[in-house]
Amino acid sequence: MTAELYQIEHTASYDKNEAAGGSANPCVRCGKLCAYDSPLYVHLCAGGSAVSSDPIECQGLANYQCLNSYPIGASCAKRIPKRFVHIRAAALEQVK
Repeated sequence: MTAELYQIEHTASYDKNEAAGGSANPCVRCGKLCAYDSPLYVHLCAGGSAVSSDPIECQGLANYQCLNSYPIGASCAKRIPKRFVHIRAAALEQVK
């Protein structure tokens, strides 16, 4: 599988929300505080606004640097294509 990239646009209130919640665990899209055990995340590449459909394959994309995984809130996750939102393994284990 070859990774695809998708550009995440910050919401207009991103800076205000991130400042209000501190920098502890902000949603990558809106800046609102996410729980530390939030099951949803995206894998950032490049300059911090492109997300990868495959965190492993992202590492092989030319001209892109992997920046790690970051939380995304449930309402923000609905606003980007599903293939770019990943679920933490611990959350999947709880469903079984």
